[in-house]
Amino acid sequence: MELNLAETFLLLSLKPEKSGFLIPIEKVNPGIIGAIFIELSEKKIAEIKNKRLIIKKLPKKLKFPFDEIASRIYNSKKEKRVKTWVRSFSNKARKYRLYLLHDLEKKGLVRIKEKQFLFIHYKSVSLIKKSVREEIINNLRDALFKGNNMNNQSASILALIQACKIQKILIKEQGELRNIKIKLNEILKNSSISQDVDQVIKEMQAVVAGAVVVTGTAASAG
Repeated sequence: MELNLAETFLLLSLKPEKSGFLIPIEKVNPGIIGAIFIELSEKKIAEIKNKRLIIKKLPKKLKFPFDEIASRIYNSKKEKRVKTWVRSFSNKARKYRLYLLHDLEKKGLVRIKEKQFLFIHYKSVSLIKKSVREEIINNLRDALFKGNNMNNQSASILALIQACKIQKILIKEQGELRNIKIKLNEILKNSSISQDVDQVIKEMQAVVAGAVVVTGTAASAG
């Protein structure tokens, strides 16, 4: 099943047994935006110059939310830093997150339910096909520990995992976390990811590091 980078990141960010995310939404959102920026870079639509994110040419056919994000950057009167754009889009990322989750629902991978707590309406999301998520994790472990299929896609996903601090999803055996963190650091230094991707990850990490953790936020899809 073909998933884009943002969809893969969302799938990995979900709790495997319960509804909700492993990390607060304030950290999920920068991960989504970072994944979209990386895809725009890999498709040669975006590039980074002096830490500024630039859309070189606006394609006629681009799927949502990539089209909206690329269009806004392209039409901006001022070139802005990657970090500024990550923060800006993250603050309004609910519609992007929900759209991507609904796409995952159409693919039969997640279930979204409308729920209410007191007077607050929210959406609860949970995994359906855990085997797909497990397969992705196994492939990432093979890339991390054995170097199997270590390409731009797997390296980018691993970089997003590290930036959003969800390294624990890669654990299979007790005591592995330290070694996983070491391996992830090595990959970011020595992998084949482009300078643009590396810059997106670093700028995204700065936004994630400053994210405000709100109690209970991680339990819903928004």
